[in-house]
Amino acid sequence: MTSDPQKSQQAFGSQVFEHRVQEDASSIGAPILIKGATILSMAERPDDLERGDIIIHNGRIVEIGPCLTCKEAFVIDAAGMIAIPGFHDTHRHSWEGQLRRVIPSGDINDYTCTTHGGFAEHYAPQDIYVGTLLTVLHALSCGITSILDYSHNSQSLAHCHAAIDALADSGIRAVYACGAPSILGRARTNCEWPGVIAELAETRFADKNGLLTIRVAGTPATLGREFFELADQLNLGVSIDAVAGPSSSQWILDAGGKGWLGPDRTLIHCTALGDDAWGVIARTGTTVSLCPHADMQYAIGEPPLLQAMSAGVRPSISVDDDVGLSSDMWTQLRILSASFRHRFGMFADNVDYAKARALTAYDLLDYATAQGARANGLAERCGRLVVGLEADIVLINGEDLNNMPLNNAYGAVVLGSDTTSVSTVIVRGVIRKHEGKLVGVNEQALKKLVRSSRDRLFEKLDKTIDVLSRNA
Repeated sequence: MTSDPQKSQQAFGSQVFEHRVQEDASSIGAPILIKGATILSMAERPDDLERGDIIIHNGRIVEIGPCLTCKEAFVIDAAGMIAIPGFHDTHRHSWEGQLRRVIPSGDINDYTCTTHGGFAEHYAPQDIYVGTLLTVLHALSCGITSILDYSHNSQSLAHCHAAIDALADSGIRAVYACGAPSILGRARTNCEWPGVIAELAETRFADKNGLLTIRVAGTPATLGREFFELADQLNLGVSIDAVAGPSSSQWILDAGGKGWLGPDRTLIHCTALGDDAWGVIARTGTTVSLCPHADMQYAIGEPPLLQAMSAGVRPSISVDDDVGLSSDMWTQLRILSASFRHRFGMFADNVDYAKARALTAYDLLDYATAQGARANGLAERCGRLVVGLEADIVLINGEDLNNMPLNNAYGAVVLGSDTTSVSTVIVRGVIRKHEGKLVGVNEQALKKLVRSSRDRLFEKLDKTIDVLSRNA
């Protein structure tokens, strides 16, 4: 296994990529002109345009306005399209991609037993690469331009490099959040934690302006002082998973007192926390990643959006995993909205339509874009359609059967659209999906790699694949 990101395709996925990027004006540096889109900037100052143009050059947005021209540009006719910043998924266990929907009716115990207590120990570096690559390529297809890969099956340094290679090969903007395996922890890894994070930061993430950044990952039970000291020393963020219940509330109070929390820390899930814990989150400016489908489907608890809003915290949103959940951002947005609004409905104990209406379609899209960029430590680079920021842009078809006629752009994006509505995806000025198809990806070759990895993993556990099971 090579640790050279330029050689990773040759090692694992050489047949998946027909070419890295388009050889024309979609390559970084060449200008792109998006013409005639409805533009939702997600900037704090309302500067949306019902019909406008965007010029991209050297990977950045250089001009936004009506009737723009650029003679050298590759032109995208965006009439009828809605331009938004790319979605930011702030927590995904990407390595599990080939285990998609093996437990469609499962709860959190089923998830833990299936992944960490089952398949995880049989993952070779190539399986990490394949699972991660499948997850992030599909994320791109769904309009997710930035993903925090919470990689918690790092059995060896080779496993770490395989995950990073997949992120680099895909062309997505990624935050690699790494920590010891969740089950058996240090007993299932030959890496020295947290020291390996420093090694990876130096060898694989030296380019601070690249698409890939690194973070510390762990849970309240696994993160000790040495992790936070290393994060401060290297100026790294920390993503903290499995934050739920009274014990996590107490951990937040203690962590706040120790100076472990702040804007470059992200607490994930945050279900069933006490008001005092939310007060610490708000006071320290700590970011939050809500997992609407995971919390509801896995019977963890209700997404705590009301508590976040009451504390003045604007959260981000994450998919969590693909093992028993949906993989797109629209599912998260709609479950989050419905779970919030049901509290105040006609037959609720506390009927309050004004509170229900306090959550808007704009808010939901803000959580999935600008707030996601903030939680991923990328707010100064992307997350809004603003001149000077890097060009991470998604074009949504506002006139397909899902959305026509276009009466409200925010409603169309949040409520009307789905993955099929994603026409074009641009990451730092490079077109990764165009006219509904990923650029330069041989999907048949990818399918072959994924099936081979899945079959080997099932064989290791002496499991059979029953696609017609009614009890899964």
